[in-house]
Amino acid sequence: MVRSLASVALALLLASGCRPSPPPPHVQSVRVADTTLEAAAEVGLDRAAVEAVSRAALAEAGFALTSGQPAYRARVELVGLRMGPAPGGHGVRVEARVELELASVDAREPARREIGSGSQALGPEGPAGATRQALGAAVGEAARGLRVALAAEGKPVEALLADLESSDVRLRDHAVQALGERREPRAVPGLIKRLSDGDRRVVDRAMGALSQLKDPRAVPPLIELSRGTDAAIVLRLIPVVGDIGGPDAEGWLLTIEQAHPDPRVRAAASDALAGLRRPGATARK
Repeated sequence: MVRSLASVALALLLASGCRPSPPPPHVQSVRVADTTLEAAAEVGLDRAAVEAVSRAALAEAGFALTSGQPAYRARVELVGLRMGPAPGGHGVRVEARVELELASVDAREPARREIGSGSQALGPEGPAGATRQALGAAVGEAARGLRVALAAEGKPVEALLADLESSDVRLRDHAVQALGERREPRAVPGLIKRLSDGDRRVVDRAMGALSQLKDPRAVPPLIELSRGTDAAIVLRLIPVVGDIGGPDAEGWLLTIEQAHPDPRVRAAASDALAGLRRPGATARK
């Protein structure tokens, strides 16, 4: 019997080890925050213009602007808009920064948020045209980040571990987040490596993921991260190390409590130690 073309295609797909691409996420509605509309109105853009720019950016990032599954509602909020001299003093540029939120229509998933930035030189269309372009670039950047985040949730662990080494900061960022949420112990060495990532956001995310995993292997590199840094970083590390616990964590917290020059750090270390010593707290070796 001659197999159908569809059967042959499926057989080849399985033989190659490829996974079918997931369906594009569907955005059923796009809402623009009132504060965004107020800022846009100052340069001559109305609601329809801002929504059109946002929808075009979402479509270009791979979202389907129709009804379907999985289904989301999008909300765009302008969190920064600036017009000023371009670098080097050559002309004027508009810089926009937006927060894009995706909320599932059935409310079964937590809302996801991503920040995006865009800029555009002032051209013949004036402030309105430049703002439209900068806004579109900012929404597009945020939308691409959300697409990466959604894709990460459906990836197998092996693919996420590979993403930890990606040159794309968004892939690294969302891989760290997904592996932490899955409490994947195989990720610990890769997450420790990301503590020295060149992107501060990835470092912060790796700290949070290691806190979720609570693996004592992470304590020494976390302590090393605190050396020679400012009090703000130490304050962020203290609850992470305290959550993991163990002898190394307790020894470091004792040292910080007794010797750190910043009283806020000493107080935070004292609180973390109290948590470690609380009856019922699990001692980690």
